[in-house]
Amino acid sequence: MLGTVGDATAELIDKSGGKLQAGDVTGLSGLQQQYDGQLSCTPGITVSRVPAPAGGSGPGPATGADPQQMSAPQALFSAEPKAGTPIVTTLNVKLQNLAESVLADQAGAAAIVAIRPSNGGVVAAASRPGSNGYDNTAFISQQAAVPQGDLASAAASLGISVDDQQLGAPAFFGTVPASAVGTEHAAFMIGQGKVLVSPPSIATVAASVVHGGLVSPRLVLPAPGGSGTASPKAQAAPSPAAHAPTAHAPTLAGPTSKAADIMRAVVISGHAGFLADVPGGPVLAKTGTAEYGTELPLKTHAWIIAAQGDLAVAVFVEDNDYGSVSGGPPLKAFLTGAAGCPCDGSGRQQPSPRSARPAPGIESGRG
Repeated sequence: MLGTVGDATAELIDKSGGKLQAGDVTGLSGLQQQYDGQLSCTPGITVSRVPAPAGGSGPGPATGADPQQMSAPQALFSAEPKAGTPIVTTLNVKLQNLAESVLADQAGAAAIVAIRPSNGGVVAAASRPGSNGYDNTAFISQQAAVPQGDLASAAASLGISVDDQQLGAPAFFGTVPASAVGTEHAAFMIGQGKVLVSPPSIATVAASVVHGGLVSPRLVLPAPGGSGTASPKAQAAPSPAAHAPTAHAPTLAGPTSKAADIMRAVVISGHAGFLADVPGGPVLAKTGTAEYGTELPLKTHAWIIAAQGDLAVAVFVEDNDYGSVSGGPPLKAFLTGAAGCPCDGSGRQQPSPRSARPAPGIESGRG
């Protein structure tokens, strides 16, 4: 997510419009590339007038000229190099390292996203390339009572399919079709069919349930003192006034309270009972399995979300078993490791600015 820095590639040089040259150091991926305009230094420059040698007719020293006969260059303009401006993220270093270590033993693709419901700060976001679950028949049985439009609206009220402009980095927050009938509607009721989600969107759901209203996640904080020039895509970074979660009318306190009760029951008497002994306060959770493809038996992705105190977490494991079986162990390891770890913003991670380096002196002019 933070990205990498290195020598500018030919592709980046071509797209820079002359801002980058061969040998320049620039952001190659992630936030380092997105905020390159803010992180990069401004090189120093010196413009000097260089007198021609005695008897010469052209600018600069002539071949074989006697250095003793040359006058010293005259500086016409000089500008000191300036370091870039750091960007500050909401990531908590200890929780970020914990999330990465938890995923280290996963064989395939998996992801963990953790959000603070109190203010939407993303404290950990890690990914790795590469049962005993219940069917959700309970939701299918409600298809006649819940129109598809209401289902899509409810999903949006918890963060799914909402384009978040405060995150400060590109992210996919899922989609829920606004209309469907019959078996397609029934499939949508349990998150199947054309319903699409991502770890950030599902973590936002858990955070919104705990908060009692829509939480708007944020990752990148404003530049210190408002200084620095971000890349065009970085203009989505939040303002200081946007540090609190966004609550949208109508209030969701009633529905989310019921959802919280149900998620707590999943731990007390459901399939997430393995989370009951996690140190700290009560844990809320919900498991999920997403079937996909056309081959039989269908392939499945494992999902599980949980919330404890001011921490909401989503775990995704690709091509695996049920959420409780495949997603449960890394989730429990993360919550257990996070117990007692401050997630109030201390230990924030910030990509350092690219330090300034003086550019070679540029000499021009005529004697």
